[in-house]
Amino acid sequence: MVQALDAHGHGVSGQQISFTPSGDGTVVPATVITDADGTAPTAWTLGSTLGPQTLTIKASFTSTVLTAHATAILPPLAIVGDPSYYFYGLSQSIGIGQYATAWVGPGDFRVLAAPLTVGLSHKSRISVPASVTIPAGGTFQAIQIVGTSAGTDTLTASAAGYTSATLEFFVDLGTIDFGLTGDPPGPLKVGGTRGVYLCSYGPHGEYNLLATATTFSLAPSANIRFTTEAAPSTPVTSATIPAANYCTNFVVQGLRVGTASITISSPNYKTLVTSLTVTP
Repeated sequence: MVQALDAHGHGVSGQQISFTPSGDGTVVPATVITDADGTAPTAWTLGSTLGPQTLTIKASFTSTVLTAHATAILPPLAIVGDPSYYFYGLSQSIGIGQYATAWVGPGDFRVLAAPLTVGLSHKSRISVPASVTIPAGGTFQAIQIVGTSAGTDTLTASAAGYTSATLEFFVDLGTIDFGLTGDPPGPLKVGGTRGVYLCSYGPHGEYNLLATATTFSLAPSANIRFTTEAAPSTPVTSATIPAANYCTNFVVQGLRVGTASITISSPNYKTLVTSLTVTP
């Protein structure tokens, strides 16, 4: 927007202002008549050539020419945790065998007029698709990022006509605990039972889902045994968390009075060792 002023700094209405962009840039409207305040608004869209561009501005009442300057750059891609909330934090820690869901698309949230294929590359600690395609009329596309081995890795998203986006991930052993509270089963009477939820998390407690079903070994002491609700009389020595989930459940039975140790382990998880008391 420009403004036509008289010698006293007052807006002058009814003056013709012409706008001419450089290159293949566009201005709509290209000619504007100033309003009561002397202002002439227009919209300048930069051309397709990267680098400096100019807008030439001429007024009908003077030979003076003004120029506006701008620099055309490639729009950025973005990797976000939730496209509904641009600043929603994305978990950047993943357990081995777990996955996080991210979204990739234009950083300015533009709606695409044509499909856009985004290439995805990384080193060796995570697994992602080689590429994803955002359909016409869309803005972002979901991707699954799976932790494969301990260490750090960088996910890079790239597409023609955009600057690349990168995001670093830390992959390590997952953690486990007993449900949302993290508390082990409380005191248990001989012959008594208690249902237990076993849940898996990322290295720092993230709620990452499992890429594949994962089995955990259950090592009780002589004071207790593990069973399932479906077969309460049959001991079990393992529990499996299904794929695309992070919890499973089993049953603890009290057998003898005393302190019972519990050890739960799986190759890609930190071993959990705890205990409970069995009372008469």
